[in-house]
Amino acid sequence: MSNKEDNHNRYLIVIFCIAVIAIIFVFGIYFYIFDGNVSDKQNVWGVFGDYIGGTLNPILSFLALIALLFTIAIQTKQLYLSRKELELTKIELAKTADAAQRQAKHLEKESRRSDIYRIIEKLSTRINTNYNENRIDPPPAASNPLSIHSALKKGDDISTNKQLRWMNDNYQSEGTNTYQTIKWVENDLERLSRYITLYEEATESKETSTPFPEFYREEFGFMVSVFYKLNMVNKDIYQFYCEK
Repeated sequence: MSNKEDNHNRYLIVIFCIAVIAIIFVFGIYFYIFDGNVSDKQNVWGVFGDYIGGTLNPILSFLALIALLFTIAIQTKQLYLSRKELELTKIELAKTADAAQRQAKHLEKESRRSDIYRIIEKLSTRINTNYNENRIDPPPAASNPLSIHSALKKGDDISTNKQLRWMNDNYQSEGTNTYQTIKWVENDLERLSRYITLYEEATESKETSTPFPEFYREEFGFMVSVFYKLNMVNKDIYQFYCEK
């Protein structure tokens, strides 16, 4: 039981005690003055009843009114507090629901970012594999295939870089391993740029970007610039990896 309920009960007990004291006092006065004798006359009892009713009724009615008004005031206050508590509860529930919704959206976004991140890793690994492994056609005097990496490491000028010139010449024929490998790299570079953009859009903060764009521009920028110079990739790929 709360302190407010204790005070309420205490006030009612005080009113009840006042009523009891009033009754005892009225009866005591009567019996003190009239020696407490019990009369057998009807008119005496009538006078006694008028005395008791006329004396106690106003007192008890007044005390009952006070108790009633006090109870109404207490109930009104309790009702007001209950409404306030209900309003606060509704606000807290709304905040909880909003927080839960934000958390669900955050988890959904994080799940989407994780899926995109795995695709980015897979595409990056595949591009590096096609870039570093010996998958392009060898020159006439060589017995082993070349890699894109070995063809690019001596520069981007086909007039001085014989391996790059050979790779470019082989790219002109669609049936060669060189053409197929470079096309694979081109397709993966395009897809990688698209998924990096999606990853950026799924990032919580719109003010700062992730390190992915800058990292992969440094990773594949030179290769893309050479490929674009030799018309091996389209302009969109070049702009993403070399101009932004």
